[in-house]
Amino acid sequence: MWEPLELEKMEAGLQESDPSKWRGYVLGVWVRQQKKHKELRELYDTKLAMAEKMLAVFVKEHPDFHLPVTFDSWFTQPEFCLYLDKNLHLAYVGTLDDTDEVLLNYVKTKLGDFAQHLK
Repeated sequence: MWEPLELEKMEAGLQESDPSKWRGYVLGVWVRQQKKHKELRELYDTKLAMAEKMLAVFVKEHPDFHLPVTFDSWFTQPEFCLYLDKNLHLAYVGTLDDTDEVLLNYVKTKLGDFAQHLK
């Protein structure tokens, strides 16, 4: 006879068999679902969410400062850059790798190739 899945047993088994894969899977689901369900974003503050909040407070407390924000390649993500530009109206400088891709005229191009083209 069929019996419903015991989610607690399934989760415990997956965590024991390969904890890093299970963690990656759960985080992946969380990332995808938080865009549709804003309340999920409140469950966990990512580094990006924390940076957004800190910068928003800074801009509010120092409205006359127009300092650019600099960050490493981990923070150079489209959503974060758009937030800085559109919401906080801050200039920013982020780093990228030669293997990262940029979108030029709707065509993905490796940054290293684009840099060579500019030369």
